[in-house]
Formats: sequence, structure tokens, C-alpha cells
Amino acid sequence: MKLLSSVSFVIALFAVVLSSSQSPATQVGSSSADTLFRQALAAAARGEATECEQLLAEVLRTDPDYQLARWYSGQVHYDGQWMPINAVGQMVSSDPRWDEYQARKLETGNSPREHASLARWCRTEGLSYEEKWHWLNVLASDPDNREALGRLDLRIYQGQYMSPGQIKEHKLHAENAEDDFKVLTKRYQSWIAKAIRANSDDIEDTVKKVSEINDVAAIPALIEIFFLDMKTDKAVLSKLGDEQGGRLLSDLRLAVVQALTQMEQHEATWALLQIAVEWPDPEASNQAAEALIPREKSSYMPTLMGALSSPLEAAISVRVAPNGQYTVYEDIAESHPLVRNSHFKTSKFLNQHTLTINKTSTVTDYRGMRDWTDRPKVSRQTASVSKTWSERNRDFNNAMAQASGSRERIDLENSLREQRNANILKVLRIVTGEDLGSHPSAWWKDWNIYNELNTPEKLTDYQTYEEQDYSRYSYQNYAQNYSGSVGTPPPRPPTTHSCFVAGTPVWTQSGPVRIETVQVGDLVLSQDPFTGKLDYRPVLETSVGPPSPILNLVIDHETISTTRGHRFWVVDKGWQMSKFLKPGDRLVAQQGWPELLSVEKANESEAFNLVVGQFHTYFVGNQKLLVHDKNCPLPNIAYLPGVEQISVVKPSSLRN
Repeated sequence: MKLLSSVSFVIALFAVVLSSSQSPATQVGSSSADTLFRQALAAAARGEATECEQLLAEVLRTDPDYQLARWYSGQVHYDGQWMPINAVGQMVSSDPRWDEYQARKLETGNSPREHASLARWCRTEGLSYEEKWHWLNVLASDPDNREALGRLDLRIYQGQYMSPGQIKEHKLHAENAEDDFKVLTKRYQSWIAKAIRANSDDIEDTVKKVSEINDVAAIPALIEIFFLDMKTDKAVLSKLGDEQGGRLLSDLRLAVVQALTQMEQHEATWALLQIAVEWPDPEASNQAAEALIPREKSSYMPTLMGALSSPLEAAISVRVAPNGQYTVYEDIAESHPLVRNSHFKTSKFLNQHTLTINKTSTVTDYRGMRDWTDRPKVSRQTASVSKTWSERNRDFNNAMAQASGSRERIDLENSLREQRNANILKVLRIVTGEDLGSHPSAWWKDWNIYNELNTPEKLTDYQTYEEQDYSRYSYQNYAQNYSGSVGTPPPRPPTTHSCFVAGTPVWTQSGPVRIETVQVGDLVLSQDPFTGKLDYRPVLETSVGPPSPILNLVIDHETISTTRGHRFWVVDKGWQMSKFLKPGDRLVAQQGWPELLSVEKANESEAFNLVVGQFHTYFVGNQKLLVHDKNCPLPNIAYLPGVEQISVVKPSSLRN
């Protein structure tokens, strides 16, 4: 079973590089600090903000290094010390170094040399965040720049930028995963060996044990032994026969699907997706597809959409010129979710021969010579006769072979695409409950609508051109000439409807600013959805969307006006589009978790959005609501950023 091809997309350099600055995994505090921290979050989830603040303060008195408590108290580690967000804003906004930096940034171009120069200035002034931003820009143009790599403490490892600590952690993780794989594959092989030697009760016991596995680390071994390893099939079938052995293998695979269904982690989602699409037995593949239905759509739908392929469209013709040259014209087009690519190719065939007969006459005239001391008169006349002809049959056959070969390759590719699409469409029909036909474009359009993306009616067409000249002349050496364009321009991203109206406060390093005034390179307050880390991250891109429907989200003392597709973090639900928010939902914010009082429709309006480095999040509104940027979020099953499930029931010990 081969791996699915996933969505092809470009990962911003900044997202990769900035991860090197991320703190190590959140420290585990004492058991008492852990208990107090979870009680604090539970209080916030119940809307008891004062009690939450008191409990977080108690956590920090118990364990001052408890990072999650720092972050959820609204503190960031800035300039070597823990500081409240508001204190950072006051310090930066009144710092003359920062004002001078803003002036220098406006005068600085976008070349690696200029970014390096400003980075060095930031270093001398102690502006570490700003320095890092400019070194990242240097690496974007010069990936091997030694000074930038040194200042960012990065190495290139397996094609990625990593810090020495990350490289060490990556190697350790790989070693542990390999050790787990070896141990678990042997364990599962022993289970199978015991089952096929024993009676029906032991077989049922083996199937039951497989279905109850709940360790994510076991997934690679489960897939290898029960789906990929042909030795397993051979051993079972040779011992039990085709009928009984086939039933056992089917039951074991269904047990694996059941085990994966009980695991919430994305590794299980990915394994279910592979089985649903790739496994030929409909019983197991359909059950795997059904197991995807309750999971967050963004954890598997982008992969399915990216794996769909539209058929190649080809127009191929052969023409002959008066000089006997045959030309094959090939126009091959392919549609993608956001762009259409066209490739136009011409191939010329002409085998031409030229015969030239040169006739030279030389006449010596002795008349008029008085003696042999006189020279005779010599005259020369040259006449040339040329004949040119071409091998029309040979040229015709070559041209037709080129055209026929291209048609056969395209037909074969389209047949393969149709087979792959059939497997993917089967899964899409199960997980969505809809049947939008067999052409990918209908599914792509539906997914764009779900995500509130504004795509043009007619896709942008990127064209490339290629010319091959196979002409051969008898008086010339054979030459093959090529001209044309190389590569395909990257598709322009669709205009998103997931934005905020002008005037919405965005929290930056210097405090709140209107979203329409945010510039690329500004540092905004951001939170890592996976670790909970609170820090400042650079804005990589700003965008303005066309007028689109607006929803007013009414919370205590504030109304946030946003588009239907923007994602907010909802307590115990994770990222939710605003169109799915309901009164009573609690939105994650830096100043308590306000309850959503109502969702009201408003007039269409132009709206603004950002792309933020690494964490892809920022905070809006006076209460600092946590929102995602314009990118699709990565799968995350956490209750809160960096926090797993907690109980919101008030402990009896706190009721007195």
C-alpha cells in the first residue's frame, strides 16, 4: 500500500526557521503546580476569571518556572525576563531604539545585503527579535549564508533548518521510533503465530487484543504487520487455508481499523486515510472512511483534495509546410484547484538533402604568342547546378510517431488518474455524504466554498512553451534545438473571505493597532497552538479581501466583526470557523475566556487578514481573542493551546 500524495504547497522559510527559537517542550511542574494549573483553566472555562487569576498566581508561587502558567497569565519571556504583555507594549512604544529602527526599516530595501546590514545594527542595539527577522530575510535569498545561520544558530539537516538541539531531538525520536517498531512488530508476529496454532478462542482473543491497542507509537507496526507484510498473509493462509485464513486476516485488519478509530491523534487519522484510499478490500476501507467522519475536516480533507487529479486535456495535430517540413503541435492543459497550466510544444521534422554539381571550364589561348617566352591566355568559367529534395516518407513517419506516442502517454496517464480518483472519490462520498460527480473541479469548488475562499470563475492560465527541431540537413551536423520557458510560475493564492473589518485591534509588540495598518515585518502577539507558548512573531504577508458577508460576534463589552470563514479557538472544540460559532461558546482570549452572547449578520464589507510566521496565530479585539491567520490550521486535538483535556467541574475542596 503506497503512501497518498498530499497537497502540494510551499512552506514558508520563516515557519521552518523560526521553530528553532521555540523553547524546549513545556516543563513539567510539580504535581501540586499541575493540579493548580488545571484547576485555574477549569475555572476560566466556567467563566470564573477572578478565580482563574488567583489560581495561576498560586501556581507561579509554587513553581516560578512553570511556563504554561506564565503564558496563560499573559506573560512573555522578553529581553531575558518574564513580562506582562502590556508592559512589553509600554516599553517598546516608548523606546527610542524602536523608533529609530522603524525609520531605518522604511529606508532599507529588500536585498540580502541591506537586510544583513540592518540585522547587524539591530544586534548592536539589542533588538533581538528584529535582528532575527532580517537574518531570516537573508536566508530567504541566500539559504547557505554562514553569518545568518550562525546568528540564528541553525544547521541544514535533511533538507531543513534546525538548531543543534532540534537535530539531537530529531535523531533521538527517530531512534526511539525504530526501537518501538522492532519490538512491536515482533510482538504482533508472535500473536499471529500463536493464533494460527491454537483454537478458535485464541484467535478471537488475538483479534480482541489488536482492537484494544491505544498506543499511537504502535501505528507503524500495525500497518506493517497487518496490511503490508506479505509473510503474514502467507503464514496465515498456508496454516488455516484460504477460507478460514482469509477471514482471520480480514478480522485482524478490521480490528486495526477499530483500534485506530479509538485514537484521536493525527497519526491515527493519517493511517485511517491511507487504508480508506489505498486498501482494496471494501470492508476495511469503507470502515476506515467512516471513522474519519467525526474528525476535524481540516485534518484529512486537504490531503484528499490535493490527491485528486483532473484529466489531461490534449489537442495534437500534424501539419506539413511547402518545403516538406512536418510539424507536430501539442497543446496539453491541466487544471488544479487554483490555477490552470498549459504547455504548448512544437516538434519539427525535415530530412533534407542538397546535391550541387560544379562545372568548371578552363581555356588556354595560344594565339598571338610570338615565341615561348610569351605566356598564353588562360580563362576559367564555373557553372553550378543544385538540386534539393527531402525524405517525405521518413519525416511523415517520424511526425506521426511523435504524435501517436504523446497520445498514448496521455491516455495512459489519464487512465491512471481515473483509477486513483475513483478511490479518493469513494472516500469523499462517504465522509461528506454527498455525490458531486467524478470530476475533481466540482469537489474543489465545494471545498473552496466551505472554507469561504473567493476563487475566480475562470482560473488563471499559466502557459509554457517548448520547441524541438529534429531537422537534419546533409551539409550540416545533426542539431537538436530547444527554446522555451522553464518551470511554472507559482499559483497565486485565492482571495480569502476569512478576515476582519478595518479598525479591528491587532496586538503587536508595541500594543494594539488597527489591522489595516499592520505591515510585513511587524511583530504581533502569537501563541503556539501545540505548546501554548506565547511570544511575538513576524507578519509575513498582509491581504485585503473583497466585500463579503460579515458576522458580528457579540461578547461582553465588545463586538468583533469578521467574515464567515475566520477561525477562532473555542474551548474544548479547537479551531472553529465563525459561521459555526454558537451562543454559549467560550472563546479563548488573553483576558479570560469570554462567552459568545450572540452571532449577528451584518452588511458586506472589505476585510483584512495576515499571515504570521511559525505559529500562524494572532490576537484581536480589546480582550485579545486568539485567531488563526489566513492559512488552514494543522490538525490539533488539544482542549486549549498546549493543554490536553481537563475537567471543568469545580472540585469540592474549592467550594468551601
